[in-house]
Amino acid sequence: MSVMPPVWAMKKANDIFKDSGGTFTEDFARYIAAHEEAPVDPLLIEAREICAVDAERNRLGIAEQYRAGRMDNVPLLQLTIQGLRRGIEIGKAQA
Repeated sequence: MSVMPPVWAMKKANDIFKDSGGTFTEDFARYIAAHEEAPVDPLLIEAREICAVDAERNRLGIAEQYRAGRMDNVPLLQLTIQGLRRGIEIGKAQA
């Protein structure tokens, strides 16, 4: 039994073929995953920008590093993305 391709690649293959699965779609999804980078989480992009704005106010030279993704493992960014995810959960619970 083969390993399933990543979800993002399956979605892209399904979108291209207007298909809901099958061996050909899975094979194409594996091809996509092997030749393309996974999309960046939109919340990660937002967290980078929040941290970059904070860095512009307080620490010169670090803002562009946040925006470029070179600070993704810094605790401040990790806490920011966790806060964004929690905010979404709270918003969904209240809806």
